[in-house]
This record gives sequence, structure tokens and C-alpha cells, in this order.
Amino acid sequence: MNHIKVGLRQRRREQDPAFLRDALAARISFRADTGLGGAASPFTGSVVEFAGGVINMQASASAAATRIADGQSLVVSALTDRFSESSGVDTDEEMGKLIQLQTAYSANARVITAVREMLDMLMNV
Repeated sequence: MNHIKVGLRQRRREQDPAFLRDALAARISFRADTGLGGAASPFTGSVVEFAGGVINMQASASAAATRIADGQSLVVSALTDRFSESSGVDTDEEMGKLIQLQTAYSANARVITAVREMLDMLMNV
């Protein structure tokens, strides 16, 4: 029966706003593997200070990741531009050369046909 009374008092104490305020404001030493503080001097502070520190740490990590992504994007863009410049083909110039080759091929085909006809005439004579 005494155990039940202690449990009820404990529950009332936990529901008391002053208890929650005091628990949030109490100074606690957090483990070093939380990322705040160091191995030799772990973070010591309230839960609110710890939460603020975690949020600040995540914001810094996010900003660093954004800077790195921007830098990598810039490098990729520069490399893409350099590749395009070195392997770029002027399609107008290439099309002009293709038309010249086509015309030359057609003219050579007519010359060969004329020579064949002349040889055929000479052979028939």
C-alpha cells in the first residue's frame, strides 16, 4: 500500500510544470559521442542548451554540405564547358564540307562514266 502512495506522488510530481521546468533547466553532463564538446570535456548544460547546440551543429553541417555541393557543381560545369570546347564541332562548317565532297564524288562519277563510254567506243571500232 505504501508503494502505491509513492507511485502516485511520483506521478503527480512528474505532471507538475515546475518539475518539468526544473528538469529542462538542470545542468547535465552529456556523453562525448553526442558530437558536442570533446572526449576530454563533454558538453555540460541544460537539455535546452543541448538541443540548441545540436541544432546549431546540424545547421553548420548543412551549410558546409551546401557549399561543397555548390563547389562541385561549379567544377562539373567548368569541365563540361572545357569538354564542349575541345570536342565541339561546327556543324555549319562540317555540312559545307559534306556538300563539297558530295559534289566532287558526283563529278568524278560522271568523268568515270564518260571514260568508260569512250573506251567502249574505241573497242567497238
